[in-house]
Amino acid sequence: MAHFRRPKLVPIVIAIVAMAFIGLALYTSLLWRQLSTNTEKASTLSLDSSTFAIKKGTDVTATIQISSEEPIDTVTATINYDASQLAYKSIDNENSPFGSYIPPVVKDDTVTVQVAKLGGETVKGDVKVASVTFTSLKDDNANLKISEGNAANDGIATNPQLQFDTNEKTTVWLFSAITTIVFIVLLGLLWNILRTKVKKKRAHHEVKN
Repeated sequence: MAHFRRPKLVPIVIAIVAMAFIGLALYTSLLWRQLSTNTEKASTLSLDSSTFAIKKGTDVTATIQISSEEPIDTVTATINYDASQLAYKSIDNENSPFGSYIPPVVKDDTVTVQVAKLGGETVKGDVKVASVTFTSLKDDNANLKISEGNAANDGIATNPQLQFDTNEKTTVWLFSAITTIVFIVLLGLLWNILRTKVKKKRAHHEVKN
């Protein structure tokens, strides 16, 4: 009497499920590490507003802020914007403890601001870095984001956290949740397919014998 053999599909399905599970585990681990690292940093570089309802011809202003637990004397920040919606207009460091700044570097969709406090003095705590003004090119909803930035004291970088926007947090967690759900559903479908094939193979084997 011949023995029943599992179909060759079994090791393939097991391998696919194992690789998918490992991939999901690595993704979740990296995401958690990134969020944890950002939370633990001693200072944060952010914008007071990142979303604007704009109207053609009017100006919008975003203020760069830093919250630093360490003394710093210079700050650099790059703001990303949609060049089809906004055009860079000006920078203002009024009421900022950083009394000096170099001309901003303006590219197609970014503006980089660098300010400093001279004379060997430093700044600490929650302070304004500078305000950046843009002119609206059309009626729309515009978003600004600090894509790069740093702070330093006497040339030594403090590497502040770039503010993780609420919308980005929501997007990341939503993507993670959807990925997990899809993985579970696919795992269930593969398991059902495997069980069905095994049952059919077993039934065919019993009928044959």
